[in-house]
Amino acid sequence: MKKLPFLWGIIIILLSVAGCRPSNHRALLQRADSLMTNYPDSVLSLLAQQQEHLADFSEEELMSYVWIKAMVHSARNISMTEDSLLPKAVDYFRKHGDREKVMKGYILKANYLKWIDRLDDAIAELDSGVAQAKQANDSVNVRDLLYYKANIVYELRRDYREVASHVKEALAYSPDTTSPALAGMFYFLAINLGLVGDDSCTYYYEKSIAMAEANKDTAYLCHYMRNYASNLMRSEKVEKSNALIRRVWELMPVYREKMAVTHAILVENFLYLRQLDSAAYYLDMAWQAEAKAEQQSGVNISTRLLLYELQNVVDYAMEGSISTIRTGRFGDSLILADWNKQSTIQQQMDTKIKLERQNYTLIIDRQRTQLLLVTFLFIFAVGGLCVFFYIRNRHLRLAEAEDRIETLTRLLEDANKASESEHDSAFFKKILLKQLGIIRLVATAPTSQNQDLLRRISGITNKEVPVEALLVWADLYPVIDTIYNGFYSRMETLYGYLLSEKEKQVCCLLCADFSTKEIGVVTQQSVASVYVRKTAIRKKLGMDEKGDIVEYINNTQAT
Repeated sequence: MKKLPFLWGIIIILLSVAGCRPSNHRALLQRADSLMTNYPDSVLSLLAQQQEHLADFSEEELMSYVWIKAMVHSARNISMTEDSLLPKAVDYFRKHGDREKVMKGYILKANYLKWIDRLDDAIAELDSGVAQAKQANDSVNVRDLLYYKANIVYELRRDYREVASHVKEALAYSPDTTSPALAGMFYFLAINLGLVGDDSCTYYYEKSIAMAEANKDTAYLCHYMRNYASNLMRSEKVEKSNALIRRVWELMPVYREKMAVTHAILVENFLYLRQLDSAAYYLDMAWQAEAKAEQQSGVNISTRLLLYELQNVVDYAMEGSISTIRTGRFGDSLILADWNKQSTIQQQMDTKIKLERQNYTLIIDRQRTQLLLVTFLFIFAVGGLCVFFYIRNRHLRLAEAEDRIETLTRLLEDANKASESEHDSAFFKKILLKQLGIIRLVATAPTSQNQDLLRRISGITNKEVPVEALLVWADLYPVIDTIYNGFYSRMETLYGYLLSEKEKQVCCLLCADFSTKEIGVVTQQSVASVYVRKTAIRKKLGMDEKGDIVEYINNTQAT
C-alpha cells in the first residue's frame, strides 16, 4: 500500500511525457519574424519544421505562422495561391488592433488576391487601405498603397493612363526628397506616360535621372538612362538617345559587354538615320553581348526575339531578304526546353508527394503509438486505482468488523456479569443478547473455542444474520420500563406520535447505557447512521444539538 503513491507519480510522469508536444512555438515564430528581412530561406525552413505541429498552435500562433509565411512569399514573389488562410490572419490582426500589421495587411491580402486572379477584389482591398490611412493622416501608407495599386494595374490591366494617375496621386503624399524610392516612382511614372505618348514623360525621366545622380546610385542611373534612350528613339531624338547609351557604357562597361539591349537601341537609331553599316556593326556587337550574357544567366527570350527581329530588318535593308528559319528554330528549342522543364517539375512533384505521403504515414503511426501508450497507461492507472480502493475498502471493512466483534464481545462480558435478581443495564443487555442467540450459545458450550459463538458474532457484525428477525422489541420495551422507571411508557406517551419505531429503539438503547458504537452493532447500523438518528431525535424533541436525550425525556412532564 505504501508503494502506491510512488507508482501513481510514475504513471503521471509517463502520461505527461506521452502527451507532450513542442512548447516553444512562440519563440520560434519570433525568431522567424526577426530573420524574415535578411534570411527568407531560413524562415521558410523554420516554418516547414513546424508544419506537422500546427494542430498544437494557439490561434495567435497559427495566425502569426500564416502571416510570416505569406510575407516571405510576397517579398520573394513566390506563388501565394496556397496561402488560403491569409485573409483570416489579416482579419485577426485587424480585430486585435496591431497597427503595423493592419496597414501591411492591405498590401499583403491584395497580393494574395492578385495571385488567385481576383484583381477587382485586390484593388478594392487597396482602396479600403487608402481610405483607412487617409482617415488616420498616415501619408506614408497612403503613398505605399497607391503605388502598389499602380503596380498591380500595370502588371495585370496594362492600363497605362490609370497607372500614371495612381502614381501621381501617390507622389502627392510623398515628401520632397531625393530618396531612391521617390526616384523610382518618378521613373515608373515616366515609363507609363511614355507608353501613352505623353510628352511630359521627358520631365519625369530627367527628374528620376537627376535624383539617381544626386544619390550617386550608378546602377539605377544607368537603368533610367537606358530606358530614357529607348523612349527618345521612339520619339525620333536619336542623337540624344545615342549620347545617353554611350554615357551608360562609360559609367558601367558591363552594359556594353553583356547588355544586348543597349546595342539594340543603337541599331534602331542608325536604321532610322539610314546608316546601315553602323546598324549592322552594333547588331553584331549585340549578338556578342547576348552570347556572353547567356553563358552566365541563360537565354533571355525577349532579348533574343528582339535581336532576330532586328536581324531580319537589317538583312532586308541591306540585301532585300528575310529569313524566318532562325526564329523558328529558336521557337522549337524553347518548346523542347519547356517540355524538359515541365517533365522535371512533374518528376519532382511526384517525388515530393511520395515523400509527403511517407511522412504523413510516419506521423500517423507515431500518433497511433502515442495513443495506444496513453490508453494503456490510462487503463493501468484506472485499474491501479480500482485495486487500491478495493484493498483500502476491504481493509476498512475488516477493521470495522473487528471493531464490531470487539464491541459485541464487551457487551457479552457485561451481560455475563448480570444476575437474574438484579434488574439493571447489564441485565437488559443479557436479555437482548439472549434474543440474538449469543447467551444461549455461551451457556451451551462456554469455552473460548466455541465455533458456533464466533460464527454467530461474526454473522451479526457482518450483517449476515439480520437482527431485526431476532430482536423482539415488544418483549424488550417492558424490560426497559421495569429497569428504568417506566422510561418507554413515558417516551411513548409524550413523543410516540413524533418518533419512528427505530428512533424509539435507539432511545431505549441509550437509556440502557449503550454507547453509540454498541447501538450500531446490535442494530446493524454504521456509527454515522446512529449519529444521524440521534440528531433527528433531538430535532423532533426540540432540544439542543448536544443535549442528553434520555435525561430530556425523563425530565419532561406529561401535560
